[in-house]
Amino acid sequence: MASSRSDGSSSSSRRPAVSPILYQVGPMEYEPPVFCDCKAKVVRWISWSLDNPSRRYFKCRNARVWGCEFFAWCDGLTSNFLRELLNDLRDIVMSLRTDKQHLRQKVEECRARLEEESTGLEAARKELVAVREIVQDNLAEMTTLKARIRMCGLFVCGVVWQKLNVETQTEAFPEVTLTDALVELCECGTMACKSILAEPPCLVETIADALSLTICWDSC
Repeated sequence: MASSRSDGSSSSSRRPAVSPILYQVGPMEYEPPVFCDCKAKVVRWISWSLDNPSRRYFKCRNARVWGCEFFAWCDGLTSNFLRELLNDLRDIVMSLRTDKQHLRQKVEECRARLEEESTGLEAARKELVAVREIVQDNLAEMTTLKARIRMCGLFVCGVVWQKLNVETQTEAFPEVTLTDALVELCECGTMACKSILAEPPCLVETIADALSLTICWDSC
């Protein structure tokens, strides 16, 4: 179907750039055919001027190229009431079309802004995931370091305990317990032993059993 077009014999300057409605029948699909002085079938357009809104007319399709001045109305005159009504409806349609175009532009702008924000959020999400992985690695490393510090503390406690037991046996004093050795170390400022003293009593006894291996190795 051909595109709509505004034209006519009115001298009024207020005309829409395009027709506010689509053609129901193509400009060349009418019957019976009408021919101009060029012996060619003329085009049937729809006028949307102020004086002749929605009034159809014939015009040569070669008017602008060959200068054919053929022109004829297809429809009769329109009453004043219908003319004013059609003009008002035409203005409303054109206004709605303009509003639609503006809204479409705003939608495209919002879509572009949304895509940009989505890209920023995706970058922030990836950065957060990377930071979370670093934090998890640091936590794992801290856990390993804590375990090493505890093992070092156990070794030191074993050595001190053995030494204190040897000294007390030589001097005919009662045997020093592991807890006493830890207290002695805490008074000297050993942080590892302080952390061990915070353990439950049952764990301290387990540590004592484990330290017996170190004491036996040192005595050999």
